[in-house]
Amino acid sequence: MKIKDTGWKQYKRDVKKLAGATIKIGATGHQGEVSNATLLKWLEFGTKNSPARAPVRTVFRDTSRIKANIKGLMEVNSTEKGLNVEAVLNGLGVTLVTSIQAAIKKRLSPPNAPSTLKQKIGDLPGIDSGRMVNSIAFEVDA
Repeated sequence: MKIKDTGWKQYKRDVKKLAGATIKIGATGHQGEVSNATLLKWLEFGTKNSPARAPVRTVFRDTSRIKANIKGLMEVNSTEKGLNVEAVLNGLGVTLVTSIQAAIKKRLSPPNAPSTLKQKIGDLPGIDSGRMVNSIAFEVDA
């Protein structure tokens, strides 16, 4: 009996290509003297006066969704020549950034304190001007 390889060897080569690649996600720029990365850190982990709301950890806890996204991106970006790693990571970066932004834009728990509401324009925790949430970006090193 002869077994025909229907793509397993290529799949293993493609996965090895992904192993050395990285994607960085974070917030860029500043709002006055405070960096957007610092604002995102405060939102994620809290401060002395503000509770953690964890939008980034919320997105990354959904590993089944992330794995399904990677699998789909690998299928779409595979050819006879192999996997386009940069295209896979760019697609994943877009998905993760929009997911983190969506997590921030939905009503994060707990709600803002009354004293905070008096100081800001809207009532969404983590959003005042929208600059920090819009500064979230990714960088691929494939």
